[in-house]
Parts: sequence; C-alpha cells; structure tokens
Amino acid sequence: MQLRYSNKALLEILKEKLEVSYDYMVQYEKENDKKPTIIPLECQEYIDFYKGDKVDTFVLELIPKSKSIPEDEEIDDEEIIEDEIDNEFDTVSNFNDKITYIHKYITSKGFYYTKDLITNFYLSLKTKPFVILSGISGTGKSKIVELLAQAVGANRDNQRFRLVPVRIDFSDAIDI
Repeated sequence: MQLRYSNKALLEILKEKLEVSYDYMVQYEKENDKKPTIIPLECQEYIDFYKGDKVDTFVLELIPKSKSIPEDEEIDDEEIIEDEIDNEFDTVSNFNDKITYIHKYITSKGFYYTKDLITNFYLSLKTKPFVILSGISGTGKSKIVELLAQAVGANRDNQRFRLVPVRIDFSDAIDI
C-alpha cells in the first residue's frame, strides 16, 4: 500500500514509529537511486486499519518492528477471567493475539469452534466484509457471526452489528 500525504507532521510520525522500514527505504534509495518495490521481512512494519466505535470512523494503528511477533512464534493460551473478557478488542495489536482473544471469548461464552475456523472466518471478513456462510440448519452459522461481533466490540447499540435473516434460497426481493 502506498500512502500519499502532504502533511509534514504525518511524515515525522511515520518516520518515528516505523523507523526500521523507513530507514531501510532511505538507505535503499541512496544505494540504488530508486525506491524499493519490496521490503525484506526483517524490515517490515505494519499499519492496522479498522473501523472505529462510532459510525464512519476509522482507526489507524502503527505497528513498529519492536511490537511485531514473528509469524512462527506461538502464543501461549492462558485462561481468560470473565472480568477480562469485557476489555476492548482494540487494545489487541497483533493478529495471533486477536485470533486467540476471539477464540477464548467465544469459548468463555460456552460455544466451541476450532481456532482454524475462527481464523478462516476472521480473515475472510478482513479480506472482504461480506461473507456468506452455508450449511445445514442449526450448525451455528448465525451464532459464530454474533459471537465474533461481540468479541470485537460490535453490537446493535453502537450500530456496528446487524443480523439480517435471509430466505433459505437467498433470493429475497428486499435489499440487504
């Protein structure tokens, strides 16, 4: 992704927070007289972009290398105390932690879905925010949607979640 901006304050924030990747790009450009097209894995840093609590608000979170966890590193599963479940999902900053949090939240509510299924569903929603779940009646399709929404802080009250029932053949005449 390429960010274009003219605000010097934003440039300074990006340089400060994402200094590993920024330093790599500056050094590469000095040595090669062109900007890099690929950042090596050891220099990659991230910007997490997600919907905020209020309608039409978005949050950008800069994730520097110092906070990144290598993809092959396992996250220990720890017991979640019921009081901790109410913590904001927004405080979770890395992908493995997000999936672990969602899985533990759903399990703490008395439901069981495999971590792989939750990972698949979460990634599908992050890729394209319209996912069609199919399967026989009573297998938990609606429930996993509702529980995942609760886990990330989306609900009917803050207008970030709405469960829309559709006909079995998905050929209703109304707009979704």
